[in-house]
Amino acid sequence: MRSTWRRRTMVGAVAGGLVGAAALVGVSPASGQTRRTAVAAPTPTPARPGKPTSVVAVGDSITQSTGTGALAQENPKNSWATGWEVSSVAARLGVPTSRRYNLSTNGDRMSDFAPQIQNGKSGGSGDVSPAPADTGLVLVEFGGNDLCRSSVDDMTSVETYRSQFKAGLDRVKVQAPDALIQVMSVPDIYNLWYIRGAPQNATYHPEPESGQAGGLNGARLYWSIDIFGAAFPCQSLLDKADSYAPADRDRRAAVRARTKAYNDVLATECAKVLRCRFDDQQLFDLTSNRVTPPDGPLLPQAQWNFTDLDISRNTASLCPIPGLVGGGCGDHFHPSKQGQGKIADVAALAGRDWTDTTFPVAGAAVLPSDRPDGVHRWSATVRFSGADARGLRGQEVRVHRPDGSVSSWAPHLGVAPDLTIADLGTSYVEVRSLDVNGNLSASTVVPVVVEGATLPSAPTAPSVTAGGAGLTVAWSAPDDGASALTGYQVRAYVGAPTAKPQSPVAATGTSMLDPAPPPAALVRYSVAARNAVGLGPESPLSAPTIAPFATIADFVRQQHRDFSGSLPSEDQVTAEAAELEAGALTPGAYVDLRRRTTWFDGAYGPATRLYRAYFLRNPDPSGLDFWANRRRNGTTLSRISLQFAASSEFARRYGALTDAEFIDQVYRNVFERDPDPSGRAFYLARLQAKTWNRGQVVLQFSESGEYQRKTAVLVTAIELARGMTGRAPSASLVDELVAAHGDGGVDAMVAVLIATPAYRVRVL
Repeated sequence: MRSTWRRRTMVGAVAGGLVGAAALVGVSPASGQTRRTAVAAPTPTPARPGKPTSVVAVGDSITQSTGTGALAQENPKNSWATGWEVSSVAARLGVPTSRRYNLSTNGDRMSDFAPQIQNGKSGGSGDVSPAPADTGLVLVEFGGNDLCRSSVDDMTSVETYRSQFKAGLDRVKVQAPDALIQVMSVPDIYNLWYIRGAPQNATYHPEPESGQAGGLNGARLYWSIDIFGAAFPCQSLLDKADSYAPADRDRRAAVRARTKAYNDVLATECAKVLRCRFDDQQLFDLTSNRVTPPDGPLLPQAQWNFTDLDISRNTASLCPIPGLVGGGCGDHFHPSKQGQGKIADVAALAGRDWTDTTFPVAGAAVLPSDRPDGVHRWSATVRFSGADARGLRGQEVRVHRPDGSVSSWAPHLGVAPDLTIADLGTSYVEVRSLDVNGNLSASTVVPVVVEGATLPSAPTAPSVTAGGAGLTVAWSAPDDGASALTGYQVRAYVGAPTAKPQSPVAATGTSMLDPAPPPAALVRYSVAARNAVGLGPESPLSAPTIAPFATIADFVRQQHRDFSGSLPSEDQVTAEAAELEAGALTPGAYVDLRRRTTWFDGAYGPATRLYRAYFLRNPDPSGLDFWANRRRNGTTLSRISLQFAASSEFARRYGALTDAEFIDQVYRNVFERDPDPSGRAFYLARLQAKTWNRGQVVLQFSESGEYQRKTAVLVTAIELARGMTGRAPSASLVDELVAAHGDGGVDAMVAVLIATPAYRVRVL
């Protein structure tokens, strides 16, 4: 799981690097001006051994060692935690009495955990100041008074106990943040009744009852005292101590179940806190006297770990009446001095190994940026490492921000998760490790430089694909400059050798359909990405093409198919495509070059002129192809012309003409005038001498230089349309092409044809 430090407010984006050992670098995207502010690198915190030099104890009357002195009086000198007349935890650590703080109080419950830490202790065995900030170890023991209530229903609920325990842990963190915590499990107080007060029963208590159970000084009498409505504490467990009725057995079982539930809370919540250590149920197990705790069979009395001698006992008479007897009065309720020693033994066994003086290690490294420029923009990730030969408990991390503020130490169990730094400038990330025995490593400090957004980088050259709807320009998203891309700008560059930029077009995705690319022109495309900073640089130009084709080579091949009837060699394609790319020929001029081949113009041109000469009309599709194919198959123009002269259409149009009338009609059709006398006589003589037939005469007119010049634009229009659309054009298309020629020559004619949807459908 990754942690993220929120980016602090900062005007502008950052562009630049770490200058020296500590430099905050910022760039405003509007102005591009760089600013630098010196930031001092922090001094690492020193290592600290785990063994504490001060101890704070919180809890109830058990930790006050009540029951080991005057009746019902706190007696901290015998406390398992801080006592000086027993081998207490603090004594074993060698902590001087002046650095032992026993804040526990008779009758306190888990709700008093946080107040004891915060406020200290007043009254009872004496006033004690609150837990100092430099506390080394906090010993925690609460739960007996949460269980020992007037009834089972009055016991503290599990969730309330949990929230109060967490509040106490939180208070320790606030008041003594470096303190180690040791939490003792709640003793199995069910065994208080079983060991001290339960009567012998073949089924439920086969062992002999305690010598302290009955009689005037016995536990059962103590537990049953009710003076003016003030009953002995812990009636939830000790009421009707001599009864084995089902309801009483169920009541005691409910108390024991709640004890285990409390201990589950202590185990669960303590495990979440870096400096907290639970005794792993060892105090509960000690006091349960079970073969296999928590619910296994009871041990034989001779094998009990916690015995009748470990409970406060009476050695004098009339003890139940306070004030009548000065000493020897136990309370049949709390651990005896011997019992306090056993608790101290458990605490020492379950605690940390203070002889371990080896410090753990802590490391941190900034992961490389995955951005193409290698710069961490808007964020950087720090990865941590840590180890210890005895076991790593966890790590603490804090951040020294560019604005001079410092975060609190953030605790983590085990190695800290990756941390994302989002503050612009130079931050310093500090990490230290804590081992299972409380040894704290020196901190490791690593600088982290984070810059803001910059312009997107240039995309790679886009690709172009052809389709019936137009040209599709596609590209890969470039590096976004650490600011989400908001769109693209696509620009066409038209022409060669000098490409003219066209107006840009906006696009949102990584492709764009150009439904109307410039027809009959060499076109290339560039793309630029946009983010919040602005528009980035343009990409390299795409490979050139001629719409609607994806490549110039495709265009070349199509013209050969249309005007040569065959495909060129690849060498020829390469050479001709290179000429087009270099601008040696315009696309229109190249198409016209292919049109003027003998195979194409030599077949369609004469046929078109014959149609005009004979019928004053453009050829129909079937007729044009019929005569062009006859010509390609070897039929002479003279023979074709004669067939026009002998056609039924000619006869219907002009009737039976004499030779002289025929010559006059041809002059009018071709030259739009009557013949001059000499010309008329010349052709008439040839017909009458039968040296020429009528077809040969018309051919002299239709293939004359004058007529070819006169019909050149028309023939070019028809031939281009036939080659590029696959059929003779309609009259309206011919008119459009002729008009286009007047505006822009053959380039304009080709552009008209290429721009038609029919052409796209045919060639793609």
